[in-house]
Amino acid sequence: MKRSNKIMAVLLVVLVIGGFCWWQFDQGGLFNIGGKDTISSSGTADAPGQVRLVVSHDYGEQLLFDEWLAVAENALALTKLHLQVETDQGGSFVTRIEGVGGKDQAEQNAWFFYYNGALSSRGAGEVKLAAGDVVLWDYHSWANEIMSPAIIAALPHPFKDGGQLLYGQKSREAAADLSSALQSAGTGSLKLAALENNIPDRDCPTVVVGSCKELAPNPEIQELMKQSQQSGLFCRITEGGLQGINEQGKIQGPVYKRGSACIMATGSGWGEEQPLWIIAFTDQEGAAAAAHFIQSGVSPHFAWGVLITPQGSFSLPYRKIH
Repeated sequence: MKRSNKIMAVLLVVLVIGGFCWWQFDQGGLFNIGGKDTISSSGTADAPGQVRLVVSHDYGEQLLFDEWLAVAENALALTKLHLQVETDQGGSFVTRIEGVGGKDQAEQNAWFFYYNGALSSRGAGEVKLAAGDVVLWDYHSWANEIMSPAIIAALPHPFKDGGQLLYGQKSREAAADLSSALQSAGTGSLKLAALENNIPDRDCPTVVVGSCKELAPNPEIQELMKQSQQSGLFCRITEGGLQGINEQGKIQGPVYKRGSACIMATGSGWGEEQPLWIIAFTDQEGAAAAAHFIQSGVSPHFAWGVLITPQGSFSLPYRKIH
């Protein structure tokens, strides 16, 4: 991890503990400290003129609310209009949603606010909404310098206006299938190109696709794996297969060697406009499983990534209960 990035991550935690993240809390904020689960409802396919509001906790482990709703002025107004929201600091800081939350910073938990697939750099009250937007709040730990800058459950975002798909030299066919799967979810056109030794600087949302044997040796992907708590990538890619990583950044569970794939997303920080998705698979069966997973619709339960195996699809970060 670069020294500057580590300093920024540590500084962020210090600021939260000290209560000085005023720039994040203003107009609804990014963090809201607190609590436990409550009611839920299920989302449906989007309709013209609507936006999607999702509320969950523990990295989507428990879904509290998921509905397509009429457009509101901003993300905070949308949340207040449809859910029970408690605020502090003159109404600019959300402390609870549907009874979940509080002010006990010792819990080291927080509400994180995502907009169209990225951890927002703006407060929810500053984010103006348009039809098709996706607003997601999740309550999880901010301890251990955890940083998850992007999610995969806001399709067609971040590829609504297109992007690029880079594939391993032997994965051209799988790349075409995965591109079709993404476009079936409403994304714009994806420009396909072979992945060279390095992932080029991104000037648009990017998907990297390849077999474990192709992606595991890539030094940039390996570096992201080592920084899982900051990159938000909770699956280890090795030439021998795929293995889960928990929210403490520790490798956990078996190595999945056949018929498996992982889909996950990362970015350079808050408000990432050009996120990087990684889709790795063990074999053709794994690639087909990843395409089918995308075509079936990505539930918020898998927002922080998915490890698809013959034994089932596991949400990331990887958990002991799997």
